[in-house]
Amino acid sequence: MSIKRKPNHTTRNVRHAKAVSMRELDKLAREVMLRRDHERCCYCNLSLCEGRLDPHHIEHRGNKNTKYLLDNLIAMCRKHHSELNIGESETLFKIWFIHTFPLRWQAIQAAARTISPLRGKPYADFWYEYLLT
Repeated sequence: MSIKRKPNHTTRNVRHAKAVSMRELDKLAREVMLRRDHERCCYCNLSLCEGRLDPHHIEHRGNKNTKYLLDNLIAMCRKHHSELNIGESETLFKIWFIHTFPLRWQAIQAAARTISPLRGKPYADFWYEYLLT
């Protein structure tokens, strides 16, 4: 005799809520980054030089400690953002970034080494305050 289990809707609802909140954090991070960078591609310093501006993560966004760190995001036009995915240009970009924004690079490296159980949550509180001012 086998026992039938009811589907666990609670787990599915929690996953959905987490996905929604992550999308909201992504949108919020993009909006704050664009304001900070004056809606210009930081690499070429032009406003909409090649289409839409995208957020580029200096340290990979898979690192949960730096994914929502504002210092880890930089506004880039689609042209320059797509060029970074080709071969050695990512290395050249990091060298440019380190020389152009040394304090931001130090903050990114410090956060990348930190173990944070809160991950993106503290940044969201700060960003909401920033957007309200």
